[in-house]
Amino acid sequence: MSPNTSSTRIDASKEAAAALDKGELAALRTETVYGVFARGDMQEAVDKVRALPRRSGEWGTLAWHAPSVEAVLEAHERAQIEITPALRRAMRRVWPGPITLRLHGQGLDDLIKAVGLIPGVADSKGEDGHALSVRVPDDTWTAMALQRAGGPVVGASAETIDTGQGAPTPGSCPKGLEKTGFAVVQDEGPTRYETHSTVLDIFPDGDWSVRSEGALTSEQVTERLATLIVFVCTGNTCRSPMAQAIATSLLERRGHGHRAIAVSAGVAAMNGARATPEAILASEAVGARLSDHRSQAATAELLDKADVVFAMTASHAEAARAMLPASQKSKIRTLDPEGDVDDPIGGPQALYDELARRFVGTIERRLEELGL
Repeated sequence: MSPNTSSTRIDASKEAAAALDKGELAALRTETVYGVFARGDMQEAVDKVRALPRRSGEWGTLAWHAPSVEAVLEAHERAQIEITPALRRAMRRVWPGPITLRLHGQGLDDLIKAVGLIPGVADSKGEDGHALSVRVPDDTWTAMALQRAGGPVVGASAETIDTGQGAPTPGSCPKGLEKTGFAVVQDEGPTRYETHSTVLDIFPDGDWSVRSEGALTSEQVTERLATLIVFVCTGNTCRSPMAQAIATSLLERRGHGHRAIAVSAGVAAMNGARATPEAILASEAVGARLSDHRSQAATAELLDKADVVFAMTASHAEAARAMLPASQKSKIRTLDPEGDVDDPIGGPQALYDELARRFVGTIERRLEELGL
């Protein structure tokens, strides 16, 4: 194992990059597993990877390991491929980190050319269309080696290599890699996650599906990628809970239930109160479920996490903005551009029913604005 000093690790990153530039193989630690790395623009280097013995199966598609999110975005610019705000947001939320994205969409051939990859090394064509596998590892020293390399680097798990010494302990550097053809093996101890990356298929509109779970579960992926929508009123027992329930129902009907999470809160709410019976009935009449709702106070922590906050009235919006720094105030807006949503508390059921129908139309338009 290399000494744990910055100067030594910088030298090790330089050594790895130099070996890669000569068409050699390098074994480097990522936050998930140890990887076998090679230049993705050198056929002889790619062939060396695919000639490595595996304990089972064959080498399939390798993944382009970019040194940073910016490197991926810049490659899209060189290929003259427009990245939608949703896809850009998704990339920044998962990278650097233990997630491999399989990029789909038009222009992948141009992107592969802009990156400098040999076609067919990191991309595949199958029943789900053309896809390019990309990773941005969350490891400072491996990222430095990738940055210093003179061309694109591809990689795969080194733990599947048959070194004749049995399967390695998960997250450890396999023993005997030098004997299988590696020029550089940098054993820096256990990886952070000790398992492979989670793989997502992701599309230009920002929609995604989990292809295989790994370091992160599907639930954890949703926490990272889903748009958090917060509805705010006063006591969080009528208006904002109805809006939350209706938004959740609409998202599910549109097939976007995994892409956004709707919650609600009140600027003067007590925690734990149920929604009013009238609000529950009105919500059910438009296909939304509210019977399990419990009120909560709007806090700076909740609003800080939100991607967008929809307030029932201008005064609610001002109260919410007062909890946030200036840089975040713009994400707070009133739900209905046509005017405040008045409090129905104490009114007849018909008033709640009318409000629920109003919410359906208003929230549908807001979801469309958010690309949902």
